[in-house]
Amino acid sequence: MIRHTRPVLEQLIARAETFVVAGEERLTAQRARIAGLKRAGGRADQSKKLLKIMEEMQVLQIDHLTTLKRELETAALPRGLR
Repeated sequence: MIRHTRPVLEQLIARAETFVVAGEERLTAQRARIAGLKRAGGRADQSKKLLKIMEEMQVLQIDHLTTLKRELETAALPRGLR
């Protein structure tokens, strides 16, 4: 596992948090598109498939953020406690 310095981890966490927020916004927009298609009587099969992929990507982004935060926590510990 690559060990990052504390400043690098803080930058990576800030960037990952931005991606998670943007991902939530995209998920909300995609769900609204699907609802709009359904209201209009259109088919939403492809839009639903895309939503599923987007949701899976969001889970990965959140997992990555969690991993970075955990690494930051352990970076603050003395070497013998890691």
